[in-house]
Amino acid sequence: MKKIMGIWFMLFILLSGLEVNARPKPERLVKQFLVWNFLTAHNLFDGRFILQFKDQLSLTPVQEKKIEKLMLVFEELSISRCAEIKIKELRLVSAIKSDQIVRENIESKIREISNNKIDLSIAYLNYLLDIKMILTAEQITVLGKIKKHITHKILKKPLNLHQQKIP
Repeated sequence: MKKIMGIWFMLFILLSGLEVNARPKPERLVKQFLVWNFLTAHNLFDGRFILQFKDQLSLTPVQEKKIEKLMLVFEELSISRCAEIKIKELRLVSAIKSDQIVRENIESKIREISNNKIDLSIAYLNYLLDIKMILTAEQITVLGKIKKHITHKILKKPLNLHQQKIP
């Protein structure tokens, strides 16, 4: 069961993508919501989300500092890994566009990119698990209630994927 849940988790993370777009597409928002909903259903909350409700959670200053430190460490890792991935993707594109395509070279580049994305997903999971260890059982319960309220509000709004206003 844990293995299946882990596979689903990795699939959700890979589908959600970790890049930040200026204007996310509605389909991407739906994927991100599904990932968020899956993670929070298993009491894995992002640090930003937790700090947004720090008063309601009665976070101690020590807990707040630990969460901020974990966020900083993960953000630094995320920025550097995303940059590495982007550079490798650009090199892959140029290798594909070249006159002589070497299959082994392209295959190794794709494997490197995939491995970096998997490493980033695992780092994100570890970040969420580290944050969970900082919280008390009562705080996790309160977060679950907040999550239910937010999910209810999101699901009440109709999301029309086909009729978008183009500015």
